[in-house]
Amino acid sequence: MTKQFMKKTKYLILIIILLKLSTLSFGQAPTTWSINPSAFQYQMTVTSKANIACIDLADTNNYIAAFVGSQCRGLVKTKTAVGNSKLGLLTIKSNVVSGEKVAFKIYRYSTNTISNFLDSMVFVQGTQHGTLTNPIMLYTNHAPTDIAITTHTILENTPPSTPIATLSAIDIDPGTIFTYSLTSGQLGNIGFSINGNKLVLDSTLNNEPDSIKIIEIIVDDNGGCTYVETFTLNIIRTNEAPVNIIIDTLFVTEDNEPNFHLSKIKTLDNDNPDYFKYSLVLGSGDEDNSQFEIQDSSLYILDKANYDVKEVYHVRVRTTDVGGLSFEKAFDIIVIDVAGNSIPLPSTNYISPNGDGKNDYWKIENVLIYKGFSLQIFDQFGQVIYDVPNNYNNEFDGKFNGNALPTGNYYYVFKNEKKTFKGNIAIVN
Repeated sequence: MTKQFMKKTKYLILIIILLKLSTLSFGQAPTTWSINPSAFQYQMTVTSKANIACIDLADTNNYIAAFVGSQCRGLVKTKTAVGNSKLGLLTIKSNVVSGEKVAFKIYRYSTNTISNFLDSMVFVQGTQHGTLTNPIMLYTNHAPTDIAITTHTILENTPPSTPIATLSAIDIDPGTIFTYSLTSGQLGNIGFSINGNKLVLDSTLNNEPDSIKIIEIIVDDNGGCTYVETFTLNIIRTNEAPVNIIIDTLFVTEDNEPNFHLSKIKTLDNDNPDYFKYSLVLGSGDEDNSQFEIQDSSLYILDKANYDVKEVYHVRVRTTDVGGLSFEKAFDIIVIDVAGNSIPLPSTNYISPNGDGKNDYWKIENVLIYKGFSLQIFDQFGQVIYDVPNNYNNEFDGKFNGNALPTGNYYYVFKNEKKTFKGNIAIVN
């Protein structure tokens, strides 16, 4: 035998010894996991399956051990294959017929680590637990089993960034810390986010196009397990303010009849159906509100329009829905001129200022539309006895300097830059 051969043989033996030691230290259960079956009188059997962080283990080199306190009472390798499952057929020993609490541990071959199972059971002589098709599951961590949400409704038009619900989860493991998130595959998740345990609305929702949203939430516990649940959220309709007012006819031909129906009024509103009340209101563009009236949803002009006196009316209209929300809008109503038409001044032609409340003043009907007109009244000698540069408001009472004028005929000139009215006023005292 040569020296070279002897040297190679020594190396080979050394490698075999190292491999053997490696197998003993890495592929075997801990040395404290040992049991003398003859030292115990009673036994029960458990067909078990190991699960770590919600993954069923499938390695035939793992060991499951049963303990009462710190004493090992059973040990088995997970080498029984049933389909894709690897089971351990564990025999547990005891000297007590029943009552001892049995806990379980696992030695994981691939990582050379030991873990405690959360599950336990009470020893009972002669009992059998689990079967090959329905083994007892041993978990190092139990997955959450439910997600709860404090509300399934969202009011439409809720502002973005509003927390709309609080999330909670159920897990039998004490002290579990939950982390919530939205899954990536659910289209309904668009427009939502999660901040801690709050479901947050990130977009404005409206009931009319879409009355529900379906979202999917995943909860992670702090032990590697998850649970997913789908929720249907109902978008609850809320009252929205009207968005516009429409008046179809925004013109009137002069010399109309009093209380002339001008147009129907309509409202645009996202709520459907909805019902509205209309009114003339103060505000920008309300200068001629007094010339009009609204009945139900119809707009009427109360007096005759005269292009020579007033070319445009300005009104402000409010619509109010059944929920009390409103919208206002100003309108310009154009007066259409009739060629060759001459409308007389709608005024009285005499006054009797005796204080009886009848014909005490010289009055012009609808005097408000004549604000830009000046008025001069003359006696029979051409003397000006009354002079108002504008905004005459039916104040002439047949007096001059506080004294009653004598009975007789007087003359007036009522004009602006476009139109002049002339006529007689008879004063009867």
